[in-house]
Amino acid sequence: MVAAPCAAHANVVAEWNHLMLRLEPTPRFTPHTRGAALMHVAMHDALNSIPGSRRYTTYLPPVPASAGASPEAAASAAAHWTLRRYTQTVHPENTALLGQIETLYTTSLASIPDGPAKEEGIRVGEAAAEQLWTVRANDGWNNPDNLQYTFPAPAPGVWRPVPPWPSNNLPPFFWWNRVTPWTLIQASQFMSPPPLDITSERFQRDVAETRAYGDIQSTVRTADQSLAAHWWGTCVESNFGSPGLIAQQLVLDHGTGLYESARIFAILALVQADAIISNIENKNRWNFWRPITVIRENGDVSWTPFLTTPPNQEYPAGHPMVSGAGVYVLAKFFPGRLKQPLRVTSASCGTRTFLHVSDAVDEVVSARVWGGMHFRHSGEVGAGLGKKIAHWVYKRYLLPLDEPHLP
Repeated sequence: MVAAPCAAHANVVAEWNHLMLRLEPTPRFTPHTRGAALMHVAMHDALNSIPGSRRYTTYLPPVPASAGASPEAAASAAAHWTLRRYTQTVHPENTALLGQIETLYTTSLASIPDGPAKEEGIRVGEAAAEQLWTVRANDGWNNPDNLQYTFPAPAPGVWRPVPPWPSNNLPPFFWWNRVTPWTLIQASQFMSPPPLDITSERFQRDVAETRAYGDIQSTVRTADQSLAAHWWGTCVESNFGSPGLIAQQLVLDHGTGLYESARIFAILALVQADAIISNIENKNRWNFWRPITVIRENGDVSWTPFLTTPPNQEYPAGHPMVSGAGVYVLAKFFPGRLKQPLRVTSASCGTRTFLHVSDAVDEVVSARVWGGMHFRHSGEVGAGLGKKIAHWVYKRYLLPLDEPHLP
């Protein structure tokens, strides 16, 4: 359960997270999970390196630090070092983001009194960020072995590129299952069962549901369902960044303190970073076809999904798995019915409201059906795998110092 507020500037973590959501455009959500983990874990480790105030175990060994270092300065310095280095390394063309990073850093430090505590906090934050960056620098994020993708032989049930993507379009980041996991023993630790038999009654029901509700001209999809499909799929900030937005709102609604906020966001980032590695391992294993393929090849040649189908394999559904993993771990911090409805707002599409944090998982599963790019069973399986990963991370990483650390 989340502790009561305990520090000024407790929202500095949420402020940096808000900027981090702009780190990668939506189609690059896969590397975005890595960037988020680099930033949030560095912030958490910086805070919990300070003697006398540390509360949780760190991801990497604590960096040397003096008692009395400013926690707020340490957190902001870690985020600033990471985002600046990430942007300079991966997106040097994004000078606008570099400017926003510097502006937030200046603002976040301005309220901290000058002096040795502030200086030491900055040093600790930068040291924690550099340590994590160095450890993860060669984790395989940039496909250093130049792995190649081989298209599976065409057959019923087998994935192939779909419109609007060209016929030779490779699944984006197909090599990401080779990225070193952050917490998992290996990418294949949590594997799904095989996809449904395409002749089964359940699969036929799923096809019929997606055909009806996911059609661009659907007469059964409601206006709210259409909004939900967009909110989780295309809207600015929400889409694949929705768990981060949900976490932001939760820590603000509950007045969560600095250390607790840093832990929540770091665990969220670890969960999602490993969920996407696991998801791509599963997708590459099963190579299952998309709704547009099965529907068109079974006679409805003009059927078009409400939203653009992603250019990768269908099963298990990635958004319900990765976002579901994130939402499920947030539900561990904020269990049960919330004291007040959770209202989460995207910059362009308005607000979704949830009475339980975990209600968001049910909505993202349905939203991918309403968008026309997934089958319901695929979303449910993905969410189930995400839940297992959430439990794995929550029970083993960044634990309170007085709790045992599971193997």
